[in-house]
Amino acid sequence: MLPGVYTTSFLMTSTSTLHVVATGAILSPTTTAIEISNGAIVSMRGLAVVHPKAAACSSSTGPVPSLLLRDVSITAMGNGNASLIDVGRCKVQVSASDLALSSSDIAFFLTDDAVLDLDRVHLHGNLSAHAIGTFGSRNTINITNSLLVDVGFSMQPADTGPPGTRLTVASSTFVYRNSFLNLGCELTAPSYVARYENTILAPLGAFDAVRGTNCTFSNTLISVQTTPPPGTFVADPQFVDPMGRNFHLKAISPAVDLAVPSIFGLASTGDLDGTPRPQGSAPDIGAYEYKP
Repeated sequence: MLPGVYTTSFLMTSTSTLHVVATGAILSPTTTAIEISNGAIVSMRGLAVVHPKAAACSSSTGPVPSLLLRDVSITAMGNGNASLIDVGRCKVQVSASDLALSSSDIAFFLTDDAVLDLDRVHLHGNLSAHAIGTFGSRNTINITNSLLVDVGFSMQPADTGPPGTRLTVASSTFVYRNSFLNLGCELTAPSYVARYENTILAPLGAFDAVRGTNCTFSNTLISVQTTPPPGTFVADPQFVDPMGRNFHLKAISPAVDLAVPSIFGLASTGDLDGTPRPQGSAPDIGAYEYKP
């Protein structure tokens, strides 16, 4: 795609593969910006989307479609209670991208049989926004090397048994000012699993980082917690400038060189900036690797 503003939606509904380089292109149509279905395999790089509905990927039968978004910028238009990307029976991968939410938007809305992989994603809202909402069954969500600011989860899976819905977070950083933000630990549902490892959970306030007990933790740094869950430890992550929204680590951070090998199968080779891990004797906990 050539640079410029496009007011027509991008549609791919055939069983074929398409790779799109869209550096400098802006999608801003009146309907859903990107629609993928019927086994289509689409990758898009360098695109900017300014719209209440950035993408939809699903297929009820036949081959499963997939959508890869890399180096994209997606900005919600403040509709409220809207989802930026709908995923149902589709595999969506987002990497090295920035998603800006407003009001009570949901970044990703998952129905049934969705696979969502987020790697090196900066996802930020305004206290009442949600990173992911699940309202179906058999969904798989993996988040790595990502920074989530003032966004949580709205997890309401409909599973009645295995394989269930799975949320796995590794080598990421959560920062939030809302004491009611949900990390997915409050939910009790059949076959639902929420797991965190090598991650920083840092409320900017005098309230516990984690509410609820239905999460499994491994080597997770929590900045404030009255009773730390198993697999966590309480410490100041020593961000460079949290009030200025710089969540890189200082050299004195307890997260530096403290990550352990993944027990949940999510390997981490590069941080949110693309800096290779490790820079020291071991990788660092959180979205950013301290670079001397």
